[in-house]
Amino acid sequence: MKPLRPIHRNLAEGVIQCLEQVMFRGAHADKYIPTYIRSNRLWGKRDRHFVASYSYDIIRWWRKVIFLSGIDEKRIINHQRLWQLLGTWVVVQNTHELPEWEEFSKVDVAGIQERQKNTIEDLSIAESIPKWMQEWGSKQLGEQWPEIVSGLNQEAKVYIRVNSLLTTPERLLKAFERDMIEAALVEGYPDALVLNTRRRLGQSHWFRKGLFEFQDLGSQAIAPFLEVDQLEAGAQIIDACAGAGGKTLHLSALSKGKASILALDIERRKLSNLNERVRRSQSPLVKVRAIEGPKTLKPFQGKADRLLLDVPCSNTGTLRRHPDLKWKLQPEEIAATIKTQAKILDEYQSLLKVGGKMVYATCSIFPSENKGQIRRFLDDHKNFSLEDEKQFFPHEGPTDGFYMARLKKNA
Repeated sequence: MKPLRPIHRNLAEGVIQCLEQVMFRGAHADKYIPTYIRSNRLWGKRDRHFVASYSYDIIRWWRKVIFLSGIDEKRIINHQRLWQLLGTWVVVQNTHELPEWEEFSKVDVAGIQERQKNTIEDLSIAESIPKWMQEWGSKQLGEQWPEIVSGLNQEAKVYIRVNSLLTTPERLLKAFERDMIEAALVEGYPDALVLNTRRRLGQSHWFRKGLFEFQDLGSQAIAPFLEVDQLEAGAQIIDACAGAGGKTLHLSALSKGKASILALDIERRKLSNLNERVRRSQSPLVKVRAIEGPKTLKPFQGKADRLLLDVPCSNTGTLRRHPDLKWKLQPEEIAATIKTQAKILDEYQSLLKVGGKMVYATCSIFPSENKGQIRRFLDDHKNFSLEDEKQFFPHEGPTDGFYMARLKKNA
């Protein structure tokens, strides 16, 4: 048995700082934690790993950690209680020695160890999700729900999409190997590599040259589903909810740069650096435009050969990458989002020409945002037919949870 490692106070304080900012002050874990860690330049690799892993783990397992600590869940978690939660997780992990600091004076080691021995019957505590999400998920997904929510708590791997306009996965893999970066091809995803080395590749010359983008496998599956490889040169593709443009760039690569692609979004800030990404990836014929009302869409009515609607959603399929989201998301937000999804489907379908195809996609696990939306749309729009649909859950494979449906406009 390995001896327990000591904990340095500045690292413990770093974890507390991350927890305060994410859980109390609205910071996004995936943005705040890496930035905070990089700002502490004197920390070594092990130090950075400690702060990152303990911060993410406590956020991910928030309700379970509270339960194991013995704190009444109804009590407000303040700064001092955060230290108690950190101490609890130190005991649970059993890799570091719990320091005899005043901040850890309320950590009940014996109580934690005793509670660890017992099976937690309440799934919302055992898998650490809000009570409302437990009820919502159980109602919509039934017997599948326990496996799905368990999959959402697994650590996510890092995937990249190789830009096929400039290189191939095999060539980039060889370049990585020369620089001692561990990666591998991904079966079933022809443009993907999985990274097995935690390196800041976003600063690498390969990234700056546009040879790859960071993109989850689920996201990488959506653009091919639109069947743009069947299009003739000069065809019109519209990515109407483009966001930061990852799928826009993928569509350009899949069409071999021959299709005209229009990237649209109602939020201009999301599109802010897409033109730079287009330049870097050498994606020709891609235009970027913010939607400023019906006047923006009017010139494109009935013009699209392919239409991608990667609509706003609850993002519940991405919880293993964004564990703090489950504590910030509220059911009324999902209800409002479902109305927005229906509105986008009903209004944006007019951009598609007769004979054209559209893909509706979300990174949600809930049927009410997925199959439910498509069934409603088909009932209201008899001139459309469903060609195919797929739902992926994180417990079934390497992807985040997501859904996609391909529809054809027949008249």
